[in-house]
Amino acid sequence: MSTLTPLSAGQKALWFLHALAPESGAYNIFGVVRILRPLDAAAIERTFRALVRRHAALRSTFQAADGDPRQQEVEGTPLDFAAEDASAWSAEALASRLREGAYAPFDLARGPLLRVRAFGTGDTTVLLIVMHHIVGDAWSMGILLRELGAGYPTPEGVAAGLPALSRSYADWVAKEAETVAGPRGEALWEYWRERLRGALPVLELPVDRPRPTAQTYAGANRARGLDAERFGALRALGRAHRTTAFATLLAAFQLLLHRWTGQEDVLIGTPVSGRVAREWAGPIGYFVNPVVLRADLSGDPPCGDFLRRVGETARDDLAHQGYPFPLLTERLRPARDPSRSPVFQAMFAHHKVPILSDGDVAGFTLGIEGTRLELPGLSFESMRFVHRTAQFDLTLLASEGAGRRLWLACQYNTDLFDATTIDRFLARLQTLLREMTVDPRRPLSALPLLSPAERQQLVSEWNDTGKPGEPGEPELLHVGFLRQAARQPEAVALVCGERSVRYGELAAQALRLAGHLRGLGVGPETTVGVCLERSVEMVTALLGILVAGGAYVPLDPGYPEERRAFGGFDERDVIREGRPIEEVAAASGAVKRDLISAGENLKCGIRTRPVM
Repeated sequence: MSTLTPLSAGQKALWFLHALAPESGAYNIFGVVRILRPLDAAAIERTFRALVRRHAALRSTFQAADGDPRQQEVEGTPLDFAAEDASAWSAEALASRLREGAYAPFDLARGPLLRVRAFGTGDTTVLLIVMHHIVGDAWSMGILLRELGAGYPTPEGVAAGLPALSRSYADWVAKEAETVAGPRGEALWEYWRERLRGALPVLELPVDRPRPTAQTYAGANRARGLDAERFGALRALGRAHRTTAFATLLAAFQLLLHRWTGQEDVLIGTPVSGRVAREWAGPIGYFVNPVVLRADLSGDPPCGDFLRRVGETARDDLAHQGYPFPLLTERLRPARDPSRSPVFQAMFAHHKVPILSDGDVAGFTLGIEGTRLELPGLSFESMRFVHRTAQFDLTLLASEGAGRRLWLACQYNTDLFDATTIDRFLARLQTLLREMTVDPRRPLSALPLLSPAERQQLVSEWNDTGKPGEPGEPELLHVGFLRQAARQPEAVALVCGERSVRYGELAAQALRLAGHLRGLGVGPETTVGVCLERSVEMVTALLGILVAGGAYVPLDPGYPEERRAFGGFDERDVIREGRPIEEVAAASGAVKRDLISAGENLKCGIRTRPVM
């Protein structure tokens, strides 16, 4: 065995993350491709063994030495390789096996940290390549594909067709340590200390579910395309304001997050390759480094001015990319929240892998079905693969495809967001990108997020309050509900968890409550506070108030009593747990405002559950 050597700052961070959740596959990176020729398992295995011999990072394992992680180069050519004949499998059986291989965890101490699975499907071969992020990055995956094409299926293997590597990943680790310890490192630190001074904002995204107490990595991916004409208009917009396509897309993402959250100070991370010199283009390893991009959206500037500002600040930030993000986080010491990633919670990645410059790179970086890549020894075709992990709350991935088309994908945490929410987010982004090119002189607040068709539907069609119901009768919510209950009393009207309520039953409960409320003086111009968790009882309460002729005021059960009192609901009007509604009426005299809250029995035909 070889000696133990230091890790880069990024590798150390990944090592500690792995130690916290060793059974997680969140930091596996993988590629799924179809080779357009029948399975030759021996040739594929021989080629990958040659690649492992060529790149020391693929032979590394990671050990703790006196509490400090070190990497060790393993002798021989360790490779986790398996081939199977999948020609008789269903598509779902193959997809299941691919998911299993992609997300199975690695043992960093024992290795190997490269996993290859080959599945013969008749005239083609489906190839899954997986490595732990600690030994590679997206650029490294491109190197593997290119060198696989160069060495397969020649008997002499990869080494015969490729020049020797002039640098190794170990050289990079030494170079990074030298930079950080020297005057350049101190200058970089001073830049970032000033750039990120003050309290760092936390991105308060409007999530679909309560945020778990600890950060999770369950994820999924949604994608959309932008045609060549629209992408060309975006590029022209960038040129007109002396900025790049990267900065234009970044500005749109920052603006959409601003509009989504209402925050004017927005932090986004972006991964940079770290291979700033040509000499680092060849070796496989973890070179990538996140850079923090800070946006100031105050003052509602014109779109064009904002674009220029984003371009200028992004150039400055990227020019200082050499300071390792883990060290930056360590020295900034931001307030830590175990439910969120530190410093930034959203990421923007503009995929460019020059090592795969021939073909439609977007198809491979975003997993778009059927895009082709021609290499000297092999023809590849990308395959759609459903991602199951997300390292951040939200990540926007942009990649240029064939025919000057732009692909946009959103990787999101499924413990926070529904797929429909992300689809709407991408639709809003497409609208925003289009509107930015129409008139960049408009202020940011004037850029619409809804398409004309959506605006017509939401503002005009769904908001047409003058639309008549049945002849001679206004179309009120409770009237329509009671009419439907008379038509189909046995039909299911409401489902909440394991409970289901029929229309007739729900109507009877609502009418019973309405009669009780009318006896308390509830009628037109009367407001009734509703302080219930989402439940069957809450729906019953709303319908009962409307039938009684009053208006309801929803109150969050989590609010303190002082907050409810500020809204005009006296504490004595609150129906506490186990307190009947008649007691509230007696306490407050001629009650015109009542608060329907959680109680064991409201004595008006509604059973409620205590607020948790």
